[in-house]
Amino acid sequence: MAELFGIWDGASVTGTFVGVDGWHVALDGRIDNAGELARQLDCPPDAAAILVAAYRRWGAASPDHLLGDFAYALCHPADHLIFCARDPLGVKPLVYARIGSGLAFASQVGALLDAPGVDRRIDLNMVADYLMTPSGLPRDREQTWFDAIKRLPAAHTLSLQDGKLQLQRYWQPDPAYELRLTSDADYIEAFREHLTAAVRPRLGAGRIIGATLSGGLDSSSVVAVARALLPADALRTFYLTATAPEGDEGVYVRQVVEGGGIIHRDLPYISPLTGFADIVRQTRTLPLGVYHGASISLYRAAAETGAGVVLTGVDGDNAVGHGRARLTELAAAGAWDVYREEATGVAQHFGGTPLGYTHRYAQPVIAGWARAGKWGKVWRAAAALDSIYPRWKVFGLYGVRSALRLPAVQPARWLTLTGLVRPEVAAQFFETLPDPPPESAREEQRRGLMGAGLQAGYEDHDAAARFAGVESLHPFADRRLIAFCLALPADLKMRQGWTRWIMREAMAGWLPDGVRWRDGKANANQQLIDHARKTDHDAIQSALAVASPADEYINRAAAQAWLDKLNAAPVDHRTAALLFRIAKLIAWMRA
Repeated sequence: MAELFGIWDGASVTGTFVGVDGWHVALDGRIDNAGELARQLDCPPDAAAILVAAYRRWGAASPDHLLGDFAYALCHPADHLIFCARDPLGVKPLVYARIGSGLAFASQVGALLDAPGVDRRIDLNMVADYLMTPSGLPRDREQTWFDAIKRLPAAHTLSLQDGKLQLQRYWQPDPAYELRLTSDADYIEAFREHLTAAVRPRLGAGRIIGATLSGGLDSSSVVAVARALLPADALRTFYLTATAPEGDEGVYVRQVVEGGGIIHRDLPYISPLTGFADIVRQTRTLPLGVYHGASISLYRAAAETGAGVVLTGVDGDNAVGHGRARLTELAAAGAWDVYREEATGVAQHFGGTPLGYTHRYAQPVIAGWARAGKWGKVWRAAAALDSIYPRWKVFGLYGVRSALRLPAVQPARWLTLTGLVRPEVAAQFFETLPDPPPESAREEQRRGLMGAGLQAGYEDHDAAARFAGVESLHPFADRRLIAFCLALPADLKMRQGWTRWIMREAMAGWLPDGVRWRDGKANANQQLIDHARKTDHDAIQSALAVASPADEYINRAAAQAWLDKLNAAPVDHRTAALLFRIAKLIAWMRA
């Protein structure tokens, strides 16, 4: 784990570089295929030497030949060149800013704020996304809190030579390719092999390994594989206990721990504000996730045991793929018998209703037929879906309304109605139109993998882990595992209403059935509301009491009114989450 920083003024370079044959190299991360590349490139097995040799051989395409999590910069003053690259999922952060004809880069935004000529003007788009999206995460993979500082997006390179700046994508998952094996058993065995190959290089040698264990399918699977690969009791696992019954996953955690080979520790659930002031002072920027304090608590606990790295189950959802958009594929194929079975099954296992899934996944297909004048297909769909939604409504609302181009009924824009966010901020948010619905399970998965929210989530984990003095490692960010899962047929991702069906099957014998076939996840929403009502009520109220630069974006009086309502009436968890984000925004802008 290294902290990147460098400034290239067009003629000379300063920063955290090492020298290699006339090149300056800065690397944060891991190259898992270093030995293979060293032999192929006929160079020393040192990471810096490999990066230089790879660039000499393949140029801007060189990161595509690397496996692992990495962010790095190469500078060659003789050629007036600086070249930066970031791993395919964006696990390792890299930000940059133009400085005259040169470039400054760093691991963290705060490191660039004192670089000469960097403007500190706030990016309104970032504020709008932070306040208006349910998660608080950005929708743009390049934006940061500051107009002048940009993120290098995951799977991209950045080069500056003779004053010309070029941003280029070097990798993206292929949504067209589908893997064909002979049987379910072959797919299941291949999944086990890929997951094991993703965990193994993240274990290292001769060190204590930490792991988060929430009892969910993702973290439990990572722990199960790591346990099988490590000596007995080399793995330390950590779980944040819940304060509300609906958020408790302890029963699943205990099932995994009872398998042995783990030294486990339960931690008390903590405030979303825990560690916030300290990490703002250190990074000089605003963490995005509401539960950032929980990540800090987990990583600190791991550091106390002597663990240098912590494995997580982050983003198993997107890596494996839930497969819900298989419903769209079934609708488009007119396979209504299977559609009804799957829609009913997923609603039974994970909540919601078949109608809710039909609104989301079948409606766009039927609307498209109506706009194309394919009324026979519309009517057959209406008849097939009659047990889920009356046929006259399918025909009229999905079909006729779409054919006439009437606006669809939209859910209430609850944030605009609460008055918590200034109208101009809301207007900025709604300027960006949402993407059309995905047409396949594979496309739905690809969008999740390439989304700005996933990249920002990895960055939040990286910041929390650095703050605690450990390195966070995420097996589900493994490029080979992702490519394999993306290429799977849709019926292996969702079958009989079970999302991520292949993973549940593949973990047989490694995880208890109660964990493999658990229906959904625990709900932490009530815990968030309780913290806003009780534990953190005074802290939020204190933030709202005094004018701040954040008043340009939020309505403090409306926020105070909603805070006062927390104890008097039922409140949506999204409102509680937004109150926390507003309090953090105020505190950051005052700092």
